[in-house]
Amino acid sequence: MARIDDLFHYLKDNKGSDLHIAAGVVPRVRANGALTDIPDWPVLSHEDVEALLQRMLRVASPMWPPSLDSLAALPPRDSHSAV
Repeated sequence: MARIDDLFHYLKDNKGSDLHIAAGVVPRVRANGALTDIPDWPVLSHEDVEALLQRMLRVASPMWPPSLDSLAALPPRDSHSAV
């Protein structure tokens, strides 16, 4: 399983500005204005992407719900409310 830390290290080591992760494609970085695949990484599944995001959320906020499915239970956001 891919580790988000490894992806961020690759991004930093290659002086990238953006990390692109999505199901169905290889992780990519933007460096010097060009998007390039991260070598030796597999195409990510939906489950891979969810696991990467959950890891980031747990590190950022240990109180975050353990599953992205719990986001579906949140009430819809009023598009006119202030952020």
